[in-house]
Amino acid sequence: MISSRSFLETNVAERSLASLARQTKRFNFRSVGNFEYLVNGEYRVDLEFTILETLERDEIIHFDSPALQSKLSVFFSNRHFLLLNDAIWDLKTGMAFTADRKTGVAETSSRSIDQLRSTVLPVAFRPQTLYSNKLYLILPSNGYYHWLLEDLPNFLHTFNLDSKVEVLVWKGAPSYVFDFLRLMKIDHQMTERFMRIKNVVTLSHSGNSGFTSQQDLRVLRSFFDCVEVQDLGVEKCFVSRLGSSRSPFWEPELLQIMENKKWKVIQFEKMKLSEQIAIAKNARVLAGIHGAGLSNMIGMNHGGVVELGGESFRKCYLALAKVCSLEYTRLGFNEYKEYTPKNLVRKLAKEISASY
Repeated sequence: MISSRSFLETNVAERSLASLARQTKRFNFRSVGNFEYLVNGEYRVDLEFTILETLERDEIIHFDSPALQSKLSVFFSNRHFLLLNDAIWDLKTGMAFTADRKTGVAETSSRSIDQLRSTVLPVAFRPQTLYSNKLYLILPSNGYYHWLLEDLPNFLHTFNLDSKVEVLVWKGAPSYVFDFLRLMKIDHQMTERFMRIKNVVTLSHSGNSGFTSQQDLRVLRSFFDCVEVQDLGVEKCFVSRLGSSRSPFWEPELLQIMENKKWKVIQFEKMKLSEQIAIAKNARVLAGIHGAGLSNMIGMNHGGVVELGGESFRKCYLALAKVCSLEYTRLGFNEYKEYTPKNLVRKLAKEISASY
């Protein structure tokens, strides 16, 4: 198992300091879309923060796949380590609120205010106050995809900046959050969901939700080097979604066929975080219906991914496969409308097996 100290030593070179590192200034904070303007002092709200350092990340990734109707390019801009003063925090989403408890500070989240308001509470509900002058770092507890690919890299980058910070986590966080803390042997304090905290250090997001940068992938893979490969004797894994809202009614029959074809059916949500990554490290092919389990492809260093989906094509796993240097195949089961459910399952099983 890797220690926190050795993790920091191996990743300290990932940080590039900008000129602001020694010339800290105080700015007012607004939102993702207005971040450039707030740095120039053109906006003013109640919440203030200090820029500690800049994490340089001038990176452009180009996507070109048969699954796309046109080419796609994503630019990843620089991010900033911020010290936020006397903010109210939602420890589930990792989003800060201004003193009026209503205005969300979007730069502390990978998603925009509008996205967050459509899925989570838009106000800080009865926040408790943490009376301390210590420096705190929050580990959010969003859904597995956003936590693994957006929250966790930001946490690791920031913990890399200063491992002496006090780590806070919502007491109702999912098990994979606590799995990570145990794996890293990080002391932490459990709190209520909404907390008013004097000093919190965080890494600003860049509004690229759904797209993972090479920089974040490196910090994730460096951490997961501590996880040993779990040899199941099977290199082809199918991620089951049974029990979830996205599981189609014909999935049980599909799983049976895949098992007959010597595929290993996996239910990642029932496993510890280290077990999920260990299985992915051993896999040559990871297939499944669109869902968070496919994000474990970050553990794979070869092979490919097969994603099954409906009419709505979310490009996040296409993009992640590109960054991970994996082959990617998408099978849209809405394209087989003329098939009966039984024939659809057989067709999909045949297509999946033929992919790799």
